[in-house]
Amino acid sequence: MEQEFNHIFNSRIMKKFKLIFTLVVSIILLSTSCNKSNDNGNPDGNLKGSFNVNINGIGYDKLVTNVEEMNEGVTFFAEDGNGGTFQIAITDVPEVGTTVTLSLDAGDGETNVILIDGPIDGYTRLMGGAGTVKREDANTYNLNITLFGGDWFSDEFPMSGTIIVGS
Repeated sequence: MEQEFNHIFNSRIMKKFKLIFTLVVSIILLSTSCNKSNDNGNPDGNLKGSFNVNINGIGYDKLVTNVEEMNEGVTFFAEDGNGGTFQIAITDVPEVGTTVTLSLDAGDGETNVILIDGPIDGYTRLMGGAGTVKREDANTYNLNITLFGGDWFSDEFPMSGTIIVGS
């Protein structure tokens, strides 16, 4: 039993969650705004960046924080449509003009997309495990991926759209 626990704890998935923890702490420390957004997703033009994604058939485009790029990746908080928020993070961003293919078996230093605390009810963590992330230019990322969640990341949800880092 202890051996199985150690194996799970030391798995690649757990390493990615350690990175996500770092991203969460970073965004909390670097966030400059937590205003509720209006219909255009960027109240009074105060927030930097934008996004427009479809997750499991539902569109999301309302920011709660700036879309920030840091050493660890790109991250921001968004409204979930039910009065709450969720976080989107792209870890280890690809080079400009590059398209990367996601995998649940990705190692350290490889790109992934992770959602924390929503927006799908019953799932606190969703991880990109298939599909592609293309970095169009210095600020624009196009996603066409499958998110995995649930026990052993066996449940699948499609996600597509664009994320633009604020400047």
